[in-house]
Amino acid sequence: MELNDLKEYLKMIVDMERNILLIDNTVASIEEESSKLGIYNNIAEPEEPEEKVSDTGIGEVFLNTVGGVFGIAILVFGIIMFAGGVDSCKKGLGGVGFIMIVAGLIISWGGLCLGGLVITPLLVSIDSRKIRKENEKNQSVYREERGVFEEYCKLDAIRVKNEEIVKENFSLKIESLRKQRADCKEKLDEMYSLDIVYPKYRNFTMMSTIYEYISSGRCYSLEGPDGAYNILEMEIRMDRIIVQLDLILSNLEQIKANQYMIYGAIQENNRQQRLILESTNQILSCVHSMNSSFQDSIENLKSSLKNIDKNSAFSAYQQERARKELEYMNTMNYLESKYRGTGFNQPPSWRS
Repeated sequence: MELNDLKEYLKMIVDMERNILLIDNTVASIEEESSKLGIYNNIAEPEEPEEKVSDTGIGEVFLNTVGGVFGIAILVFGIIMFAGGVDSCKKGLGGVGFIMIVAGLIISWGGLCLGGLVITPLLVSIDSRKIRKENEKNQSVYREERGVFEEYCKLDAIRVKNEEIVKENFSLKIESLRKQRADCKEKLDEMYSLDIVYPKYRNFTMMSTIYEYISSGRCYSLEGPDGAYNILEMEIRMDRIIVQLDLILSNLEQIKANQYMIYGAIQENNRQQRLILESTNQILSCVHSMNSSFQDSIENLKSSLKNIDKNSAFSAYQQERARKELEYMNTMNYLESKYRGTGFNQPPSWRS
């Protein structure tokens, strides 16, 4: 194959390989964003406070117990003194004992009445008002928290509803990209079917390196002792270049000097991927800025997404790739007819 044709062929191969890598990375990014959508937030529901009740027995039991115990003590002591009989009377203690019995009865009864009928109801009334105010305050706080909770749930449901529509949009993008990848891979396999490149080297990193050797003038053919294959194998053995894609991506700046073609291709991929993903970012921004007024405007949302897609870098990228790959296939038909003697040996109009 003539040198200029070889350069053209390798350039197309590298671009197709690069595009497949771009699609794979873009699909992975969109899938990651899509996996975060349509998930309800875990919003803690406020608990309704328990109604507090006044303990009406506390004051009554306490006061009745004190009054009763004091009166009973006097009553018992009086009985003991009165039970002393004549000796007690001689000593004047019997009368005192009788008086203490009467006093004990009065004090016991009075303590019970005073605690149970006057003081206890008063304390209970004070305690009831305090607890009622506390219950009202707790209920007021609960109603406010409940209102906020229900509003959050409402807005969250609207967000999830809108994000489900966005997920459908993202799914269509992913489906479109995967279809484009399959078409690109089919065209790439057709290019490789000319058997110009040895199967061992048919991948992005090696083809990019070989293309750099040819286009930079380091060599002028693929085979032979001074050919691109030999230079590639030698530099791999000397660890001057990296051919594992994952290592290249993690050491991008380090390969800039020796593998500039790969470096430039990946940088271009990153630039294009950022532009393509701008449409997804615009869609997410559009949805996240929506509020409850959009809950019944699903068609408006879908229309907005279509307008974003129509004028996005994603759409421009797909149109550009379709145009470019059509040119590539025209060139391949020309090269095949030129070197295999099939069809019309006329260059595409853009190469004339």
